[in-house]
Amino acid sequence: MHLSITRDNENRVILNYKDIRKNKVKTPIQNQIKMLSQMDIDKYVRRGTEKVEENVKIKLTIPLLELLDYNKVRDMDFEHHIRNKRADIALMFKGKPKLIVETKDLAESLDRHVDQALDYAFKKGVDWIILTNGIEIRLYKSYMTGIPSEDRILFSTSLENLPKNFPTLSHLVSRESLQTAKKITKEAEKVRENVTAKILIKDLAECREKLFEDLLDQFETRYQADDKFKETIDSWAERVKMDIKDPLLIEKLCKEGAYTLINRILFLRICEDKKHIKAKLCKDALAKWRQMVEKPTNLLDIAFREIADKFEGLYKSPLFDDINFEDIEWSEETINFVLDELGEYDFSKITKDILVGFENLH
Repeated sequence: MHLSITRDNENRVILNYKDIRKNKVKTPIQNQIKMLSQMDIDKYVRRGTEKVEENVKIKLTIPLLELLDYNKVRDMDFEHHIRNKRADIALMFKGKPKLIVETKDLAESLDRHVDQALDYAFKKGVDWIILTNGIEIRLYKSYMTGIPSEDRILFSTSLENLPKNFPTLSHLVSRESLQTAKKITKEAEKVRENVTAKILIKDLAECREKLFEDLLDQFETRYQADDKFKETIDSWAERVKMDIKDPLLIEKLCKEGAYTLINRILFLRICEDKKHIKAKLCKDALAKWRQMVEKPTNLLDIAFREIADKFEGLYKSPLFDDINFEDIEWSEETINFVLDELGEYDFSKITKDILVGFENLH
């Protein structure tokens, strides 16, 4: 990608990636980016076995920020305190920090500092943070509900690859871009959705597996000991054209039952968060209802009965054949686990594509 350079009334550099026509002429700023990326670290930054955080800050980090159009006097604060710690660099907008830059020693692994760095920024009410050891540069959102700190990363590059990746970094956090923070906010929301999708699908799969094991343990015993139950299962299997002599019959049945139940709970939670029905199973509502209803299976049964008035076809039909939810002796621990897991999510923000990902696991 090419960029052009113009200046505003205050003689500030404005980077523009769209106006320049295709050519191989490098602009002065491209040359500066290349020179920074090719700096002889051993010669100019490293000092034997000594810590060189100040060198990283002064010789690598500040020049990078200047390439993003931040002025050392106007925009950078080097004495900005967060609780009992001083931020390495705070980028200031109208007297308030909007992005914090934390620099580490060349030899430091950034992974060891992610939690602490993001916590500092969050406690100060700062949304964005750059974490760098000079060799690697990462950009994070300080907090995303329900998202682990290591997954809040929005951008990363090595110093070596800076010329290739600088346009993306500038798009997100150049001084001009961070004035409104619209672009980086949009990127953060995209990251949040993607990570939420992965976590939700993982949690749904875990819930389904626990329900399956609960059913299998119970059904294998009942199928052998209860003739009426065996007759019900065999009758259902024949109607859906399954082989009643199949040694995996009960296992297949339990997988189907677990999938059906988790889908019903999932659909109910979506209806709650989209305000179609009164909430009983979201995190806050769960805490209140648990004070009134002792067993989680009873609470789930109540929730199913109420939503059945609106969605009769889904909630008044059995899990399979003539076997209803209340006919099964569910583990209270398992149902509690499922309710806790799905109660944590805000399904009003979950897209249809995420739910399709879970259906593909069936």
